[in-house]
Amino acid sequence: MVVENLVQDRLGHATFGLITALSALTLVVAALSDLGLTPYSVQRVAAEPTFMAETFPTLLPLRGALNAVALAAMLAVGWVLGYRGSELVLLGAIGTALLLAQYGQFLRGTLQAHQKFNTDAVLSVVEKFLLLGAVLVLIPLGLTLPRYVGVRLGAAAATTVLLYGLMTHFFGRVRYRWKVPVARTALRASLPFALMTLLYGVNERIDMVMLERLASPTEAGYYAGAYRWVDAVMMYAWTVLPLFFAKFASVPRDALAQRQLLWFGQRVLSLPRARTLSSSSRSGSAVCGLVGIKTAVERYTLGSSSATTMLTSAANATAPATKYFQRLIMGPRPTSEKEGADIQRGKPPTPPS
Repeated sequence: MVVENLVQDRLGHATFGLITALSALTLVVAALSDLGLTPYSVQRVAAEPTFMAETFPTLLPLRGALNAVALAAMLAVGWVLGYRGSELVLLGAIGTALLLAQYGQFLRGTLQAHQKFNTDAVLSVVEKFLLLGAVLVLIPLGLTLPRYVGVRLGAAAATTVLLYGLMTHFFGRVRYRWKVPVARTALRASLPFALMTLLYGVNERIDMVMLERLASPTEAGYYAGAYRWVDAVMMYAWTVLPLFFAKFASVPRDALAQRQLLWFGQRVLSLPRARTLSSSSRSGSAVCGLVGIKTAVERYTLGSSSATTMLTSAANATAPATKYFQRLIMGPRPTSEKEGADIQRGKPPTPPS
């Protein structure tokens, strides 16, 4: 948030809007390039310690080859959307940085699967710290578009090299061996993860590309500045929601407790956001300044984006209660064949112990 605010202030809304649109486009294409291999490998390595030794000699080069294909696909999609010349060069550099970061996440999966969460937590912010330090160094020297994209690429490359070195240090050197059956099995098993990632990437990021292409880079910059604040507010929801998921799971058959949790969760999620939206609308000079929002047009965009996010948060607040409403409509699901037969005969199910 801080880095993007500094960059937008120095480069201007139009330039930053172009960067954000290109980043969003690369994210959508790169979401498919992983093909779900990262969550699939984490799941399998955690469950089967021998999986890494048997399949990573094939998965590592496969993941690298998918990155090369994704980069070519990014440039092809960018050309179809009308990017030419220097814009395509920027797209290639930003796409390479993102693909390196995704390859680093794939390598971090080995640490997650082996329960090295403290190390993984530190490594998850290394790239951001490197980028922040580089931007702070460049500000007095003169922050330009090529320099910013260059430090993004450098930070991603340095982080990927560090992650590969740590993986080798913890688990030994991986000797590449290409096995077609192993690659085919992994790709087939990871397809559900790939579809989930693709849908999330398209839903979350495609609006920035559409705005920059259909309107202008300047308006995309306004939208990016406003959405940066919205992303910060959304972190509150992602911190609170897992607690409610766990609470709903603890009372699967208590309708009264579920209604109370739903009532409480809606207010816990919605009231702070309403307060934030109200503050930014009435006296938002300090808040808007923090995220680079200065003009009336930008404030209007902030208000529109925040209102949209509040509607989304209301849906998020009700999401954990889906199973509760399903039970009201369809009744409890039998847990055994005998209980299912009892329900068909009109006998109520046995209450849980």
